Amino acid sequence: MLETAILEAGDPNAPRYATELVRREKVRPTEQINEGRMKSLASKIQREGLWTKPILVEASKMAIMDGHHRFHAASLLGLSKLPCLILTYDDPNLRVVGWAGGAPYDHVRILEAAVSGEMLAFKTTKHSFSGDVAFSNLPLEALR
Repeated sequence: MLETAILEAGDPNAPRYATELVRREKVRPTEQINEGRMKSLASKIQREGLWTKPILVEASKMAIMDGHHRFHAASLLGLSKLPCLILTYDDPNLRVVGWAGGAPYDHVRILEAAVSGEMLAFKTTKHSFSGDVAFSNLPLEALR
């Protein structure tokens, strides 16, 4: 079950996006990571004691769009919940391209990776989100 985190949009005319706390085991990675980067990020999160950015997750398959290193850092830190911004690939504020060359990337391949467990290579895709989201930092204890 999803729990809603406190979130307010800045401009009343801008699209409103809700961040939800999602059980970590419900979220599916789609790309490989750089283990050193993940460990460094986990150390930084632990030192600060705060979660400062939601993970972008696709709604139908709960596939990670952006935030693979944060997802794995959360696992290393023993966190059971993740702040996630749940989106769909038809959202006009979302853009997905391949890192190599910046050409549009077929999101069906990303969803297939989430379902199959066969991860795409590190830095295969780049997701950009331009929607208005206000996110309050969360203490790690709220995510245990």
